[in-house]
Amino acid sequence: LNLYADVEQVGFLSAANKIAQVLAMLAYAFRMAWDPFALSAVHHPNARKIYATGLQYFLAVTLFVGAGITIFAKEILSVFTTSAYLPAVSLVGILVARHILQGASNIVGISIAISKKTIFTSIALIIAAGLNLLDNLTLTAQYGVTGAALSELIGFLSGFIALYIISYYVFPVPWNLSNVLTHFFAFTVVVFISLFISQQDLYWVWELISKLALYGGFVYFEVRTLEESDRHIIQQMSRKSLELFKNLVKNKRFGQRAGKK
Repeated sequence: LNLYADVEQVGFLSAANKIAQVLAMLAYAFRMAWDPFALSAVHHPNARKIYATGLQYFLAVTLFVGAGITIFAKEILSVFTTSAYLPAVSLVGILVARHILQGASNIVGISIAISKKTIFTSIALIIAAGLNLLDNLTLTAQYGVTGAALSELIGFLSGFIALYIISYYVFPVPWNLSNVLTHFFAFTVVVFISLFISQQDLYWVWELISKLALYGGFVYFEVRTLEESDRHIIQQMSRKSLELFKNLVKNKRFGQRAGKK
């Protein structure tokens, strides 16, 4: 990266990554709650339905939070950094999607874990790493830090696709691909619209109203895509993940204070 981007661009990537870390912590909290539950449900009669619901829940919650972070990235950067870092806004959505894909891959990978054919996990990782390296050599050289962020996103996307295809053969789960694609398509649209709004010379009140309307529309759309039974499960698991997320934040703050002492 240092070969193709200057210090200023690397600073933009660092600022965007710090904002996206909120989602990374949320995904980690979900995984801490999900992994033991998923393994304990292996012999449940509706195990496959439970796993599919888990993926839908993860996407609904992380895209809900991720869309908020992406839409209001400009405002977040304005509060915690200076105006010099505002170009980092364009990178936030890419990094958010990267963390969501990583978490989704962990969920889909449960099929391989159950089948005990973990060699396929290694194959998926090799595919993802290979594409990431190839994209780094091309995209980063041409687009700098934006290319670097995109190459990572493509790597995780290819890994998710590989795991999804493999899971279909080793332990089929009704992941509902059309719903997954719908979630990501809606998020992609939100990313581009929010960037368009941020780049306009709008009075701050109108810009805020526009973004709130965009976010509200996205949340409404996400809720409408969920089945009634799934909403109940999501409410229950949300409480547990939220508690774990709060504990992670507290532990991180405590570690930072201890380090300063």
